[in-house]
Amino acid sequence: MKSLIDQNSLWLRARRSSLSRYLIVGGWSYIVVTTVTWALHELSGITEEGAFAAGILLALMFNVVLLKIFVFRSEKGYWETGSRFVLTSMVIRGIEFSLFWALLHHVGIYYLLASTVAMFIGATAKYLFLRAFIYRSS
Repeated sequence: MKSLIDQNSLWLRARRSSLSRYLIVGGWSYIVVTTVTWALHELSGITEEGAFAAGILLALMFNVVLLKIFVFRSEKGYWETGSRFVLTSMVIRGIEFSLFWALLHHVGIYYLLASTVAMFIGATAKYLFLRAFIYRSS
């Protein structure tokens, strides 16, 4: 019996989807932030907050290029999209850090779980905002 869903068609649609590409970049970003946070805190003795801040700043540096070229495939100039992306990312990363801090200090959950929750919420908000306002095709 032939499959009711064409697997090739699903694969092509996923490859064309900015959400699929965003999840790939987001997954890589998550690995970088989590690894840097863990290494700096556990191996270097830096506070959880300092380690998380270093991780999200490192991820921000390579996300500017990856999101413009790979995810949203924007043909707009780097200055136009890059400056707005950095501003948006700084605001959202600030919200992520605040959420991380609140989960860590007020809820009392493990720092890597707090960072995961904060990054998931931030990544979802950032994708929706970037898609709607920064990299929209007009």
